[in-house]
Amino acid sequence: MGLAVLLCSGRASAQPANDDCATPTVIAALPFADTLDTTAATTAGTDPTHSCTLLKNAHSVWYSFTAPGNGAVTADTFGTGFDTALTAYTGTCGALTEIACNDDSGSGLQSKVSFAVTAGVTYLIEVTGLDVGDSGTLDFALAAAASPSNDECATPKVPAAIPFHETLDTSEATASGSDPAASCTGGRNSASVWYLFTPPAGGTVMADTFGSNYDTVLAAYTGTCGALSEIACDDDSGDDVQSQVSFAVTGGVPYLIEVMGYGTGGGGALDFTLTFVSDASLADPVAAKAADKCQKAIKKAGSTFVAKRLGILEKCAGGLFKCVQTVEAGAKQDACVVKAGAKCTKGFGKLPAVVQKFTASLTAKCDVDVLNADFATTILGNRGLGYGALDGECYAEAGSTLASVQDVAICLAGQHACRAEKLFEAQEPRARELIDLPLAAIAPGALANLTSCLVDHSGAGAGVADKDAVGKPLEKCQTAIRKAGAKFVLKKLKSLELCVDTIFTCLQTKPADPVCVTEKARGKCEKEFVKIDSEANKLRSSIDKKCAGELIQYDTLRQADAANLDALAAECPRFGVPAPSDLEEYKLCILQQHDCRVEELLRFEAPRARKMIESLGLDPPPRFPSDFCPTPTPAPTPGA
Repeated sequence: MGLAVLLCSGRASAQPANDDCATPTVIAALPFADTLDTTAATTAGTDPTHSCTLLKNAHSVWYSFTAPGNGAVTADTFGTGFDTALTAYTGTCGALTEIACNDDSGSGLQSKVSFAVTAGVTYLIEVTGLDVGDSGTLDFALAAAASPSNDECATPKVPAAIPFHETLDTSEATASGSDPAASCTGGRNSASVWYLFTPPAGGTVMADTFGSNYDTVLAAYTGTCGALSEIACDDDSGDDVQSQVSFAVTGGVPYLIEVMGYGTGGGGALDFTLTFVSDASLADPVAAKAADKCQKAIKKAGSTFVAKRLGILEKCAGGLFKCVQTVEAGAKQDACVVKAGAKCTKGFGKLPAVVQKFTASLTAKCDVDVLNADFATTILGNRGLGYGALDGECYAEAGSTLASVQDVAICLAGQHACRAEKLFEAQEPRARELIDLPLAAIAPGALANLTSCLVDHSGAGAGVADKDAVGKPLEKCQTAIRKAGAKFVLKKLKSLELCVDTIFTCLQTKPADPVCVTEKARGKCEKEFVKIDSEANKLRSSIDKKCAGELIQYDTLRQADAANLDALAAECPRFGVPAPSDLEEYKLCILQQHDCRVEELLRFEAPRARKMIESLGLDPPPRFPSDFCPTPTPAPTPGA
């Protein structure tokens, strides 16, 4: 143990013996702990700048440790009474190579680093105060790290079964000097752990870290440790700091997947999911036929579910909107709102039955012995329905992995309910505001059957002042938007479902008949994509008929007490459209948001849809998936 410097009243603190890089405290054995007064410690001009603070910092003291064997160590300043930074190096003073750096580990101001060590190599560890005022009693410790078993490329974890999901503490994980630089971050990162998967056949592997509590990076490789070839890399997929990779694989080829903490940030609670989907059809013709029936039932129930939910929302919000915009404020408006609110209560009361009917339709056709006998292949595998590709997202949204048809039904019901509400919000941004109003007199508990996806944009529930000249045209415009939007959603969803159903039927029931796909399915899909384009034009013209400038000015539609279209200022850019400033931009926003949301619905109804449509080789390729759509971002994962 190092010698603590004792402070005597009235006497200046002594400069620590390990104040300079050239005179470090030598650590002979682990574990090691030291308490030291750093008040008189200095910062030499040759002290390096730290990557985690971009500063030299202040009051530096030094330790050295020569590793007796290969392994990993962890150093920390926990218990220290001032703000610290902690850095580890190899090399010699004046020619140091930083291998780990940390400032403010966890929720405190102290620091912690973990790093791999090699027998016979000497490591220098520098402790600094973050600023000139940060010094005092330092508590420093160095110990062997309790790193995860898959901390090194040479000892990856091999999942026993796919889909695979685990939570893992990576706070003690290290980064080896032989770890490759990740292309998506431009360098090596920290706290790496490794997984190895050898697919039984060609297909697609997807891995994600959704639900982890730290900033992650994901990379996938072929080859051997020390000679790896990167095939996929991702940092901050979607709107969060977690990552997702998807890549095509060849049967029998081993793939290494590395999970890292971004930069020098280190690890934490990792939530890791790995799924694999094969490209082949089911071999058993009985199971194939059952899977085909199940797939059709899912899509039929899905489109019916969305139609009913949109219809209930339209009647409720439409009635309330009409009250506040066309009826003068006062007793008459209050009575109108109470009457509309009662319809809302009645409509929302039907939602649990809609969900129950949806799940019952799925289980009736899908929860059957022939599919359950090999659930991993028929329901999860990409030779069947392919839901293994959604296991991570369903885990994030519903809080459980897909272990049964009932799990699939629950995931689909929640996903469809949320997307339907997001679709409706783009059509009527004031919907939640009006539904939530106390004036609406909705019975307590009625709103519980809505999800949190229908956002309240904090309006006051007021209507425009001029009910005749502005309010009535405004209500007609808003009605046209709702009806045209819902019609487009259901038409596009139905067309996509028919296209995918035809392909899936060919693959499952006539796998040896190439004409089924190349002629029947291709022809069907070509017709349906033409219909989708036609419906997009109808949506635009329907909005123009009731909302064009000669009927009502767009500046009026933007106002908070009118249609509050300015509430879409953040939503529209997510779908490749600037915050709308005129009716043309708003129509484009509605169209592209609806395109993407419908494609999300289909992706959950038929996880194999994209690959199946791409396999047709249509010329020109259809706009599927739309290239302006954001990367799917699941809701926060409940604690595993």
